[in-house]
Amino acid sequence: MKGVKIGVYIPADIYEEIAKFSSKGENVSLSKLVQEALRLYMYLNQPLKEGAVVGTINVVYDHGKKNIDSELTDLQHEFLEIVVSTLHVHLDEETCMLNIIVKGEGKRVSEFIDNLRMLKGVLLVNPTLYKMKG
Repeated sequence: MKGVKIGVYIPADIYEEIAKFSSKGENVSLSKLVQEALRLYMYLNQPLKEGAVVGTINVVYDHGKKNIDSELTDLQHEFLEIVVSTLHVHLDEETCMLNIIVKGEGKRVSEFIDNLRMLKGVLLVNPTLYKMKG
């Protein structure tokens, strides 16, 4: 199959981190890096169609973004049947991390993750889920 050429917006801070790899002698092709990142993203976020899952979702966000704390709390309340517990960590004056423990139907957890990613101010959503037996 032949590839498709697309344009991708990359924030300056991420591009600078990529440039650091290149300056340290790492042979990094931006195209290959994006391809690998997309493959990893798809692997880690496969749609959870059936069955129950348990795990954690790490959310890094910009605390300075207006209303982000209340939006995150409201979203957790919308998904109360799967949110077991949360841990809030202050990373610096502007950045916080939530570690959200979830347990429930995979389809619902997947929906929760999608909603987290749509919030303005959320910088990273990293789920680690285990499909439960039975």
